[in-house]
Amino acid sequence: MSDKRIPDTNTVHPVSDRPCKHEWVVYSTALTEGWLMLQCVQCGTMGTVDDPSKEEWGRAFHSPSRPYRWHESSRVTIRHKDVGEFYVVKAEPEPSCKCVTRIEGFKHPEYERVPVEITHHAEALSAQEKDYLEELASWVSTSDICSLLFPVFIDGMRQIEGSDPPAAAQRIAAKIDSWSDHGGHFSPKNVAVLLRGYANASQRKARRRRKNRKNRKKMKNRRKPR
Repeated sequence: MSDKRIPDTNTVHPVSDRPCKHEWVVYSTALTEGWLMLQCVQCGTMGTVDDPSKEEWGRAFHSPSRPYRWHESSRVTIRHKDVGEFYVVKAEPEPSCKCVTRIEGFKHPEYERVPVEITHHAEALSAQEKDYLEELASWVSTSDICSLLFPVFIDGMRQIEGSDPPAAAQRIAAKIDSWSDHGGHFSPKNVAVLLRGYANASQRKARRRRKNRKNRKKMKNRRKPR
């Protein structure tokens, strides 16, 4: 379960005035380029390790479900200096759900992969769907509904309420379920992050378009003869 490219990032976190002492974490691989994909969990800066050994590549192949710290900062190539969405975060000190603790040999991770890429979409959500996802996110964030339980919870609502949840909730639940099938697991707090991200995808896309237009304008002005 590896990513094929370096994801685009959107500025959603404040940047400190002080230089960051990057805490690099390997969270996936770029198959085409043969890179390890990293992110600083302090500031969100994206980086890659361009020359991994066979052993390093083998370990990183499982990083989408088991992210880990990277200590050789000198080997990291900065790819995106602007702080963006967090694809990996520090895990909570203790599990907020009990399901994974029942797995034999379970060890609470230091870091947690957050597959924000599954929230990127071009669908036009209704105001009702957005409100539903926001309200659901607020509730899930304080519950024990992790990524393994959330799809089951959405499916069970049909029986409890006698009607289907909004289509947007069913779609993001299906995406989370697919991620879990590949060994991924994340906390209720990060399930809420994905729900809000899915609800606000159109706003992020608009911000990205504005940023791209601004960058193109800058490049055009630089080319003008003086």
